Amino acid sequence: PTWGEKLENRIQDSWPLPVYLGALCAIVAAIRVLLGWIELNSPPRAVARTAFARMRLRMVVSSTRATEPKRAAAALRDLGDFQEAADVLLKAGHFHDAAEEYLRARSPGVAAGLFERAKDLPAARDAYVAAGTLDRAAKIAFDLGQFEEAAKLFVKARLTERAVEAWRKAKKPLEAATLLEEGGKLGEAAEEIARSLADPQGPLAASTPDARKEAATRAAIG
Repeated sequence: PTWGEKLENRIQDSWPLPVYLGALCAIVAAIRVLLGWIELNSPPRAVARTAFARMRLRMVVSSTRATEPKRAAAALRDLGDFQEAADVLLKAGHFHDAAEEYLRARSPGVAAGLFERAKDLPAARDAYVAAGTLDRAAKIAFDLGQFEEAAKLFVKARLTERAVEAWRKAKKPLEAATLLEEGGKLGEAAEEIARSLADPQGPLAASTPDARKEAATRAAIG
């Protein structure tokens, strides 16, 4: 008899056929449970959820991490491991791509710094807002010439003087005056409005008579 036949005979001698089949079914069931557990416990945002798909992607990551970091990062993204994907890209010097992955990994503060490093200031501004670093977001908006946006962010960051400066740059004297009034600087607020009213080319020049009258009243009260 062949080796296979000898093994089969030995199994049959030691395990009756029903026991052998029962053990085989138990093994198959255990494998199915394990595969289901892997799929069920995959990260919520993972594209690859089956055990075989995840094993294949892990092999891709292992073989391309050092030589093809973008391919490795794409595989990690499909696995739902955005943090590791970001780390791979950062190590390879792909700052902008790494920043996007850090956003997916819900690390906007890290992403913001990398967007700045990659010279994508609008993306950096948005990431700083997401991270709650409003003073930095406001400064970037100001540097980009987005003065109204900068003013609103400076207000949220409780940087009143910078907010007033931004409102002035945005040609919004009434908003600047409101902030000055809220800070108890009534005289400065009145001067702000008076200067704008006196400027024939200023932002209040095209206002309705009622609006100009209301502004003049605020200036007189100050």
